[in-house]
Amino acid sequence: MREHLFRGRNGLGNWFYGGYIYCKYSETHNIVNENTARSFDWFDVIPETIGQFTGLTDKNGANIFEHDKIYIDGMYLGYILLTDGAFNLIEENNQSGSNIINQARMNRMEIISNIHEGDK
Repeated sequence: MREHLFRGRNGLGNWFYGGYIYCKYSETHNIVNENTARSFDWFDVIPETIGQFTGLTDKNGANIFEHDKIYIDGMYLGYILLTDGAFNLIEENNQSGSNIINQARMNRMEIISNIHEGDK
């Protein structure tokens, strides 16, 4: 079973990882994680930056999240987007995408950046 993990970025550019909670009363989007004191830390994040973990890792073992830019052999392929209940690779010149789990070159994929940070 895939781990349900999210990430989001705050207004200062910091990334937070954990569960995702939308608070209707305050209209805030939060990434929540358990700290060592068995209580929870809440981080207010920008809604557009929230991305879900795909359950997959790249060739370096890094978790692949929604909005990550995917490269193979140093060439940019596209970015990850959750559409119609599936994680898809939206190719650079194509908005239709393809299911990333079926990509034959999965072990060659590498994350270099994401759509919110640009290229590193």
